[in-house]
Amino acid sequence: MTFIHNNSITQHISVHDKCIPPREYLELDDEDMNHESIRKYISMGVLEVVENPRGLTSVQLVMDNVEPGGILLMQRTYALGDICLV
Repeated sequence: MTFIHNNSITQHISVHDKCIPPREYLELDDEDMNHESIRKYISMGVLEVVENPRGLTSVQLVMDNVEPGGILLMQRTYALGDICLV
């Protein structure tokens, strides 16, 4: 798994069925990392591969970057059963 940061302040980046909002992090697997659009955005500097020095989960990373009073909808479909966090 690799963490990607969207450096854009306005652009959402879509990969397969995942979306990376502006200034947010997302954890991608190797298949997603090899996707042509991800490589294109990385080469353009819009996306950046980042380490996870604090050892946070992807949910903690996203929650850490949500603006106060902001709205977050996260759907996790890779676990047993589907979970929505609002």
